[in-house]
Parts: sequence; C-alpha cells; structure tokens
Amino acid sequence: IGTGLVFLAGIWFFSATREYPTGQLNPGRYLPYGVALGLVIFLSISASSLFTHNAIAHLPQPTVQVRFSVKSAFLDMWRVIRLRSFSILLAAFFIWVIGLYIFRVGEIYLATYFWRLDQELVFMLPLANAVAALAITPVWVLVSRRVGKKWTVLGSLVVGVSAYCLFVAAKVYGLMPVEERWYVPMVFGISFLIAMILAAPQVITGSMVADVADEFELVSGLRREGVLFGAINFMSKLCTGIGAQLTGLIILYAGLRPKANPEDVPLSVSNDLAIGISGSYFLLALVAMLLFILYPLNQARHCEIQQQLRLRKFPEVAT
Repeated sequence: IGTGLVFLAGIWFFSATREYPTGQLNPGRYLPYGVALGLVIFLSISASSLFTHNAIAHLPQPTVQVRFSVKSAFLDMWRVIRLRSFSILLAAFFIWVIGLYIFRVGEIYLATYFWRLDQELVFMLPLANAVAALAITPVWVLVSRRVGKKWTVLGSLVVGVSAYCLFVAAKVYGLMPVEERWYVPMVFGISFLIAMILAAPQVITGSMVADVADEFELVSGLRREGVLFGAINFMSKLCTGIGAQLTGLIILYAGLRPKANPEDVPLSVSNDLAIGISGSYFLLALVAMLLFILYPLNQARHCEIQQQLRLRKFPEVAT
C-alpha cells in the first residue's frame, strides 16, 4: 500500500506541463512531493502505534523482570546474531533487499527511458506492480503453508528474477512487438505477473523472523522479537540507502545525463541502463538464494520447536 501511494501521488505531483512534458524532470515538484509523503509516513506510524498500544497487556511477559540497559541491549543483539538460523536469514535478507531497492529505484528510470512509456503511464507501471504484490499476498500465505516458507521464497526468487531478466533481454534484443497496440499491454501485463511472483519474499520473511523468535526462546529462554525485527528493519533502511547509491552508479555507468528528455536518450544508453539494473538485481538475488538454501528452519522443525515450548510452559500437558 505504501509503495502504491508513492506512485499514486507521483501521478498527481508530476503531471506534465508545457515547460516540463516529462513531469518527473520538474525540480519544483519534489519538495511538496517529499513533504506530502513525509506526512503520510508520520501519520501511518502514529496510527499504528496508537491503535496497537492496547495489545501490550496481552503480549508474553518475561518471567524475570530485568531493567533495561545499553549493555543488555548489545548483549541481546550478540545472542541473536550467534543463532545460525537468524544470521543466515539476516544475511540473505540484506543481500536480497539491496537488489530489490535497485529494482524499485530503477523502476521510474526504466519506465521513462527504457520502456519509453507516455508520461501518464510512467507512474502507472510501478503502481500496477504494487497492486499486484498486494493482491497476491493471501495466495503466497497459503502456498507457504503447503510447501514451506523457505522453498516458497526460493521458488519465487528463481522464477521471478529469471522472468524479469528475460523480459528486459527481450526488449534489448528486439524480440518484443513495437506496435503501440500490443506493446503497452504487454509491458504492463508481464510486469504485473512478475510483480506477483516476486511478492513472496516480502510477504513471508517477516513470518520467518517470527519462527526464529520461537527458536531463540527455546535456546535461551528469552523472548526477543523486538531485537529480531529491529535488526531486520534496520537492515531494510540500510539497504534502501545502499540500493539507491548503487542505482546512481549504474545510471552514471550507462551515461544517462541529468534532466535528459527520453526522446534525446540513445537506445544504447537506455539498454545499458536496463542491463545494469536487471543484471545487478539478478546477481544479488542469486547470492541471496544461495544463502536462503542454507536456512535451517523448515516447517517440521518449527512445529517441533513450538511443541517443546508448549511443554515447557505447560508441563502438565506432557503427563
């Protein structure tokens, strides 16, 4: 929803004008655009905090009250990092999200300079991709229950990233129809399907962290969801910056000049841009996939962990 709002707002803020037919090249629109999205972020975070505050009383409570200290916080971080399943998940997440943000940051550039969509369609393409990810979420939840979270993520990455790279290669090598009647529906249709496939890791990784929280409780006797999800969220923010910087280097490598009009950009430059973005995404996703293969928590092991936790909390069940 948040990603969709970014591009939905972009349609309005970056509408074409006589001076800027390509609206996203208008520098005067970025300040109000940033302020508007900042307000949305502030309001959504405030609302989520306020409306979930009454759930605190129903959360698992520690058996021993320990006062907070900076030392204990760092000790908790060290404990969770030493857990093999979490260290592998964190490393795989870190690599994959860098590639994901290269893809996301590059979406507008590719829509403008590579796919060369009309101005009114440039923001519609990533918006459609966001809608696809939202629509397919319940399906991926059901699939993960049938085949396991790890293999659902791996299958999604293998099929989705490969399909995206082949999609870009088809355009680079002139294998796509250029007639306006078929070109735009094909770009939107294939992008929509790929976005549906690639939504699985975004849907499932949070649930995998929750599984690790159960394993950590079994090993240490402590509930540390805050540390686990805090590490994941911190890595996500870090990856946002790294992905944006790498995309900037790809743009520099491709030779795309600042404020360039799409009509003036040579085909070789737009192709190099697309190859750089899709190639980087593929290589990073490949490394992430290799790490996900090493992730040790499967469905059977997690059920066993939950059973042991129940027996620990309610020993009378064992008798």
